[in-house]
Amino acid sequence: MSVDTHCACGYVWSARPDGCDCLAPTERPTPTPEQGSAEWLAQRRGGIGGSEISALYRKPDGTCAHPWMSQVRLWGIKTGRIEEKQPTPQEAPHLYLGKILERPVREMYEVFSGRTVVDGVTLLRDSESPVLIASTDGEQRCSSRPEPGIYEGKVTTVFRRKEWFKRVPEPVTGEEVEVETVPPHYHWQCQHYMACTGMQWATAVAFIQADRQPIQWRDLERHDRAIDDMRERAARWWRDYVVADVQPPVDDSPATEAALREIHREAEDTMILLPAAFAAVLDRLEAVDGFTRMLKREKQRLRNLVLSTLGPAVLAMIADDGRGWSLRGDSGRSLRSLTAAGVARARKIVKGRSVAKIPTEVEHQVDVLFSLSAQAFAPGQALSAKAIHLAQLAALAAQQAATE
Repeated sequence: MSVDTHCACGYVWSARPDGCDCLAPTERPTPTPEQGSAEWLAQRRGGIGGSEISALYRKPDGTCAHPWMSQVRLWGIKTGRIEEKQPTPQEAPHLYLGKILERPVREMYEVFSGRTVVDGVTLLRDSESPVLIASTDGEQRCSSRPEPGIYEGKVTTVFRRKEWFKRVPEPVTGEEVEVETVPPHYHWQCQHYMACTGMQWATAVAFIQADRQPIQWRDLERHDRAIDDMRERAARWWRDYVVADVQPPVDDSPATEAALREIHREAEDTMILLPAAFAAVLDRLEAVDGFTRMLKREKQRLRNLVLSTLGPAVLAMIADDGRGWSLRGDSGRSLRSLTAAGVARARKIVKGRSVAKIPTEVEHQVDVLFSLSAQAFAPGQALSAKAIHLAQLAALAAQQAATE
C-alpha cells in the first residue's frame, strides 16, 4: 500500500484536465498496481513519471532530450487524447525482451557490482511537487555508501553503445579516448526519482547485448538545483497545458507528428480557411524540400570523390591538417571521416606503411566540384531565391541559439 493525494471529490490531485474545484486534499490509502498494468497506466495519468520527464528538456543541439516522446505526445497522454497501453510482444519484441530480462539484469548487476538490490517504489508522489510520480526499478545498498540509492535498469544493444560512451581528446596528447557517459534521458529520469524518494544517489545500469562488457553502470549524485528547476518546470507545464487543456507548441520531433496524427486520427469531412500569412509556411516547406534534395546530392558527390581518390587504400590523410577518412568501419568498407587523432590511431593498424600521393588531377576535380557547388547555391540555379533566403534564416537561427 502507498499513500496518494486525493481531493475530497475522490479524484487524484491534478489528474483531471479541467482541474478540480475542491481545495481540501485528503490522504487515503490506495493500492499499488503492478508496473505496466492498465490500472498503473491509468493512475500515472495523474502526474509525470520518471520515464516521461525528459520530454520537458532539450539537448545542446536543440532536439528533445526524450528519444521517443515530445511535449505534444505527453500532453495527449495526460489529457486522455492518446490512449497509453502496453503493446503485445508481437507489436514490440524489444520491449518484451526488456521486460523478461529485468530480473536477470538486476542479478548480473549485483554479481558485477557487489551491491544488493531490492524492489523499488510504485506511484510515489514527490512531497514538494505532487505532479512528479516515481515508479522505480529498485533500491540498492552499497558497502561504501551509508544510505540506499536508486537502481534503474535498462536493456539495449551494441548498436546503441555510443550513448553510454563518448570520445573526447586527451588533454596531454590530444588523442581521442573513450569515457563513460549517461544518456540525457536516463540522467533526468534518475534525478526525478531522487526528487520523489529523497535519496542522494542513483545508478543507471545498462545491459548492452552483444558487447564484450555487457553490464555497464553509472553512478549519479543528487543535483538539488536541477531538481528544484525540474519541480518548477513540471508544475508550470502541467498548469499551463494539462489543467488549462491547451496544446503545447509544436517542435521538430517526429514524435510530435505521430502524436498529432493519433490525436486527430478521426478526420472530419470539413475544410478550414488559413490566413494569408500561412503562405510563408508553404514557401518555406517547398524551399526546405529543395534545399534537402540539393544537400543529399552534394553529400553523395563528395563521398564519391573521396572513395574515388582512396581507390584500394583504406586510409587517407590531408597534408598539414591530419584529418582524413577511413574505410575500416563497423560494417566492412563503410566510409567515415576521422579527426587527426583518429587518423593517427588508424595508422597504427594499417598493414601497408607506405604513403602514396594522389595524382595532381584530383586537385582539379576538387576545384571543379566546388565551382559547381557555388553555382548550385547561387540564386536562379539549382536553388531558388526562397531556398537561399531559408539558408540565411537557418544561419541566423543557429547564431541566436548559440547566444542563448
